[in-house]
Amino acid sequence: MSVHAAEHFFKSAATEKIPSLALVRGDDPYLCREFFDLVREKDIELHRFEVKASGPDANVESAALGMGLFAQKTLIWLKAKESPSKWTKDSLHRWQSLHSNADGQTLFVVVQAPEDRRLKWDSLEIEYQVNWASGELNQIPWIQRMIKKREWDAGKERLDFLARLGLDLIEIDTAVELWSLGGDLWASKSLGWGSPSAGVNVPAGHNAAFDWVDAVVEGRRKDAVALSRHLVDEEGAEPIQLLALLSKSLRLVATLSRGWNTKDYPEFLIRKWRSRPLDAKRIDALLGALQQIDLRLKSSASDSLANLQHLSAI
Repeated sequence: MSVHAAEHFFKSAATEKIPSLALVRGDDPYLCREFFDLVREKDIELHRFEVKASGPDANVESAALGMGLFAQKTLIWLKAKESPSKWTKDSLHRWQSLHSNADGQTLFVVVQAPEDRRLKWDSLEIEYQVNWASGELNQIPWIQRMIKKREWDAGKERLDFLARLGLDLIEIDTAVELWSLGGDLWASKSLGWGSPSAGVNVPAGHNAAFDWVDAVVEGRRKDAVALSRHLVDEEGAEPIQLLALLSKSLRLVATLSRGWNTKDYPEFLIRKWRSRPLDAKRIDALLGALQQIDLRLKSSASDSLANLQHLSAI
């Protein structure tokens, strides 16, 4: 089975020459998101399925048979965790149907499988394999892609710095977006780029504003008070902007707790706050206090630092 680079697979999608059958090993969220966006841009109807241990179900076959009703081209994306040796006879029959109908013109089929090489995916008789295992990716071309999308003149020094951060592609993409908008001052505080401000010890990958948000949301009162004082007195942070940053995180926490759609939030933020569930009453109390403090700061000359520190007591 031939193995191709992830860049080659993206170029095939960009020119609408996607292989009729492909096996993607690994699950990098950035690459998945970018590939799906690229497929939609080419007006290819995309159907994504989570394949159970028993294999593809009838919905997969229906999606393939119904191709052409809404679009001239269809791509079936099967995220399968178990090897074909565990699939039922019906599932294997459905796979053979997909295999025989995939022509690289109107129907494309991609199987996304775990990185574990002990699983025997060769039995699917797929000739085109792509490795999306995060640890084996060369990040440079993907960071260049992020920079190009933002029309940002980053330069080689910044590109090399981003590649050395040790972050995953989703996190780097967010950093590129914020750096391109906020300039080197943001990057020096949040990423450790260049020389931090005198007297301020900012570890790589951290930002005092984000640390303050974490402390408030998690109820770490002492840290929240200290960070709010540092932000206002030493960094000259705007209280209104800090409240907006806190509000965004709280809205995401509320969205996750209520099971609403999180498509407008970066994946790494979703992973972060999903692992730190909060009591619904606390979320509501913080959101209510935020609204009151925001109105107070906009309508009067009240002490901004005292208002920010009030949040740490909730």
